[in-house]
Amino acid sequence: MRTLLTGTLLLVAGCAAVEPIFAPPEPAREEGRTPAPVPPPASVPQTVPPEAPAPTEQEGLGRGALGRADVLLDRAIATNDAARKRGEAVDPALVANLRMTKQARDLMGGGQTERAADLLERAIAIDDGSGFGYLYLAYIHLSAGRRDQAEVFLARAQALLPRDPALRIELDQLREQADSAAVPLAGSR
Repeated sequence: MRTLLTGTLLLVAGCAAVEPIFAPPEPAREEGRTPAPVPPPASVPQTVPPEAPAPTEQEGLGRGALGRADVLLDRAIATNDAARKRGEAVDPALVANLRMTKQARDLMGGGQTERAADLLERAIAIDDGSGFGYLYLAYIHLSAGRRDQAEVFLARAQALLPRDPALRIELDQLREQADSAAVPLAGSR
């Protein structure tokens, strides 16, 4: 009967792996003895991989105008990857945005700012809830002397980015550089 019910459940569930409703009968207990612990099913991981440690307050500083942002972007990608590997739900639009932003950052490092700007605009169109794309796009606009556009993107980035003191310092420095017209060219970090 149990096999029939389990088979029916598998058929109803679309052949997905489903735990049986009925547990196997408990073994008879001897007086004075406690039963041996039952190991968890094989599908449950025995250990959860630890999260990447939080970045230190100074990590990434001194690596260029957006060094701290680079560190935090990499951490955001790693955190989403770890959650996906643990079987947790992740927002695919956010993951796509973060990965495209990282690709754009790499293009910026190679001096391909126009391609990077196009990629950042596409990333923002996919998911506009992450501030990293706005920040890198603001940096590109500042580097090109388009300060008004950069200010709009910086304001949006500041509203969305993590409340990180070192990142706030980078944002303030970018604003100061925009005011003094002393912004290094994108890709010269």
